[in-house]
Amino acid sequence: MTFNNRVMHDDRRAAIAWAHAVFQFGNFVLLDTETTGRENDAEIVQITILGEEGERIFETLVKPTKAISAEAQAVHHITLAMVANAPTFPQVYARIQQAIDNKRVVIYNSQFDTRILEQCCRRYALPPFRFFDVNCAMLQYAAFVGERDWKHGGWKRQRLPSGDHSARGDCRAMLDVIRQMAKEWTP
Repeated sequence: MTFNNRVMHDDRRAAIAWAHAVFQFGNFVLLDTETTGRENDAEIVQITILGEEGERIFETLVKPTKAISAEAQAVHHITLAMVANAPTFPQVYARIQQAIDNKRVVIYNSQFDTRILEQCCRRYALPPFRFFDVNCAMLQYAAFVGERDWKHGGWKRQRLPSGDHSARGDCRAMLDVIRQMAKEWTP
């Protein structure tokens, strides 16, 4: 086996072991957000947190202080009219913290979602969320698929299979991906 094939095999095996461990140890939630955009002042317009079996722990639209970009609307189809009567981020902050307390939080593209959560906390002068443990399902899935990213090195990030760009739909799709990966576990 060549070096590259060995690395791919080892990384794929590690991703499968991670997925198996997520279910074996439990105590996790899945989190996804939809936002006003991707900028450094983007805000959350929808958040979903699902439990281990895909049950809804928390889900809501969120009223931002800024417009939703046309690019973001084209992806998630959430308009300002839809969030006009939704609670604001400060109104849902405690519920989010309660849902993630002492849990492994699994996020597809955790770097983006944790940044957005931090931005919203700063915008409203709220304390940062206390994460017990954050796992990026996207990076694990990239290693599982094993497609090289020659431009940036490492594994090419994969689109979330069956994701529909709603926070709930993407959480459910993420749960399916982790289950698919875990099914390949052999001790």
